[in-house]
Formats: sequence, structure tokens, C-alpha cells
Amino acid sequence: MYSNEIGLRQPTMTSIATDSLNLKAQAGSVAGKDTAAVSSAASASDQMEISAAASQMASQANGLAGSSDVRMEKVVALQLAIQNGSYNVPAADVADKLIQSMAG
Repeated sequence: MYSNEIGLRQPTMTSIATDSLNLKAQAGSVAGKDTAAVSSAASASDQMEISAAASQMASQANGLAGSSDVRMEKVVALQLAIQNGSYNVPAADVADKLIQSMAG
């Protein structure tokens, strides 16, 4: 510990580290039992209940995970065209989209 500029006692890094080690040592022995026994006893009695709304949301999320609106055959065809250098976007289409996006 040291006193700061206004006379308050402040912890040093050494005292913080020592306090941290002391807390870890205390946590290692809970009422004479090792932490593994305590944690296994706690997990054996832990319970969780999911509401009907949460259960419905989970089932909907699982259903959506299997479906996709991506047409993979089209994606693969575009990737091949880009790699081959044969993918071509007409300049007029690009210009039209730029004007539309700037107009609003």
C-alpha cells in the first residue's frame, strides 16, 4: 500500500497480487471440501426451466437454420465466371444503379 497525492491509501501491484492469491487459496478449500466436490454437488442439484415462448423461439430458430434462400447453383456459376474473367456487368446498368442510389 502507498499514500497517493491527497493522502489516501492506494493498493500497490504487489498487494493486489497477494490479495488475489489469498482469495484463490480460500476458494480452493470451501468448508474443508475441495472445489471439485463442491462444484459437482452444486451441478447435481441445478435445474433450469424454459418458458413456452423461449421453447417456441428455439424450435423456430432450429427450423430456420436448416433452410436457406441462397441458390447455391447460381452462386457457384457466378464464382466460376468471376474466376474465369467472363463475368461482365454492362456499364449502363452500373451507371443506372449509381444514379438511382444518389437520387434517393
